[in-house]
Amino acid sequence: MARPGYTKISAAGATYVYDSHSNAIIKLDPAVEHLFDDYFRLSRDELKSAHPALSGAVLDTSIKFMADAIHQGLFRPQSTVNFQHTLSRDEFHDELCNGRPALCLNVTEECNQLCGYCPQAYARLSGSGKALSRMTWEIARNSLDCFLALTSAQSQVKVVFFGGEPLLNWKLVEQCLHYLRSEHGGRNIQVRVISNLIVLNQNILETLIASDAQLQVSFDGPQHIHDAGRCFGDGRGTHQQVSDQLAEIRAVNPAYFRDNLSLQCTFSKRNDILEVFRYFSEGMFTELPVELNYVTGSFSERFIASPEQAAQHEQRLDQLIEMYLAALQGNDCFRYDLFWNVLHDVVYFGNRTIGVAPDVSWPNGTCVPGAHRLFADSGGTFYPCENFCESGWDLGNHKTGFEFSKAQALFHAYGDLCQKSCQGCWAYRLCTLCFRRMLYQGSASTNECNDHRDRILRALRRFVYIWEHEPLKRHNHPSSLHSQLGELAGKKSLIDKK
Repeated sequence: MARPGYTKISAAGATYVYDSHSNAIIKLDPAVEHLFDDYFRLSRDELKSAHPALSGAVLDTSIKFMADAIHQGLFRPQSTVNFQHTLSRDEFHDELCNGRPALCLNVTEECNQLCGYCPQAYARLSGSGKALSRMTWEIARNSLDCFLALTSAQSQVKVVFFGGEPLLNWKLVEQCLHYLRSEHGGRNIQVRVISNLIVLNQNILETLIASDAQLQVSFDGPQHIHDAGRCFGDGRGTHQQVSDQLAEIRAVNPAYFRDNLSLQCTFSKRNDILEVFRYFSEGMFTELPVELNYVTGSFSERFIASPEQAAQHEQRLDQLIEMYLAALQGNDCFRYDLFWNVLHDVVYFGNRTIGVAPDVSWPNGTCVPGAHRLFADSGGTFYPCENFCESGWDLGNHKTGFEFSKAQALFHAYGDLCQKSCQGCWAYRLCTLCFRRMLYQGSASTNECNDHRDRILRALRRFVYIWEHEPLKRHNHPSSLHSQLGELAGKKSLIDKK
């Protein structure tokens, strides 16, 4: 028997159904919810016997609702989906030219910190890492030329300097900045440097300002949290030095600080998200965008939360939602941008496409390899991203260029994996599980998929809860969920049938 293509959601004091065939959320009347599951296996007379509390009129109304919904294509059993979607070379090229791709240059594997959750730091500590290397000018120039030749001269592209700590190879970064200005000055190129700021000096800062370079700073918030993860090899934390550097940049050039800086916070669920949120809601940090990413991976076991700590984290997220609703109601000062960064799943699910599921589906969770990000390691080998750079999954190198056939092979391998592993899953249209995790294992992990479905359910519940509880008079607030999705998108995203 085919699996049902829906799942029920209890939220905001009511029951909703997420229907994968339409990708819609449907609110159920209490009487309909009462007989919902039985409707698919019992006749009308059997339903009447099974639910004596429902009057004949209510029963008939509920049955009609279900019949109409099914006639409209809702609540269908899960059908077989073709995930083996292919892209031609021309389509790959179009993705590269017409998007806004980024080249990430790993200019050095060296780092002046030994962060507790960093896989490169773990490799150095365990003695299993290869010798640390720096990218040469030849590799950097070839990589830039190859990337820029792939992309449209009219499109905006990004060049990101990554490490290790990229400022430890500042001469190369500076050479690249000069090369981009002198040889590609007519292109719309946004430059970003990801740094811990430890070795930042006046000369480096002046060059970054003159280049209008974005500077993303690795900074985890309160001192005891930051210093537990981001520290020197001898265990000393770096919070004070980074804070001082940020304050110095702000004093030297307030406009550059406000317009070009951002913070990247690596967060462990062992910590208190409310404490981190409040920290970034005060002082100079209110001027800076904050990107929050969760610690993941077995290399960082002491930063991975226990089930109890993970449950407490979810409770704190619910508290944060109440803080958001209270601030929205009272028009209070609140870091709405950071709130939605923390709850980005909610906006993602709100923006999903509503409509009948096609027979052919995009492989779940994946981008087109190389189309949105191309990672060049210090030796000049190209990979889909900095998190997916294992041997065997390369996309070419600085000498041979981007190899479309390898990108296609990677894309097809994931499609084949989805074809085997994703059939019958009610959440396949919402899945964001990156193929990196699945391809490493050779098959979909049951635990990984179960955890991801649980995450989707939590996000759906929060979406419904926020949607139903945002004050009507504040629906037009620019940071409200209603305003972000737009009125039309909102009506399509939450179908309320009674």
